[in-house]
Amino acid sequence: MSRRTDLVALAGVAVAGIIAISSAEGRYEPFDAISGVVLAILLISFYRIPPSINWRDALYEAASVAAVGALLLCIMVAPIIDAAVAPLSADSSATKAMEVTVVVSSRLSWTWLMAFIPLWITLFGIALRPSARSTPTTPPDTAR
Repeated sequence: MSRRTDLVALAGVAVAGIIAISSAEGRYEPFDAISGVVLAILLISFYRIPPSINWRDALYEAASVAAVGALLLCIMVAPIIDAAVAPLSADSSATKAMEVTVVVSSRLSWTWLMAFIPLWITLFGIALRPSARSTPTTPPDTAR
């Protein structure tokens, strides 16, 4: 795949993820998790982190992919966190619904952060590895 295809796939999944999680009205439902799974499959299928030339490029590349990956994880676990805060069948007055929204949002923020950090570290390591296509170096002449 070309570098342009990789960037379009990453940006497309990021935008779709942001729309999916921000357009949900009311409580998160199991179908919201399906949206996250589909977007994760698209990201895994169409994005390849390129080996970077230097550590700074690798750092930025890993951060962008880790941010999107952590967002997708939040979309997938949002219904679980929502149901853990208050059962879906619970009576929800306006005040109670607002409290649930605040708690769920807070827990999702922490989930994103706890997913982002290990993903960033892992993807940074992957981006720094030498490419498989690089030419092997020849050992120095050992003749005496």
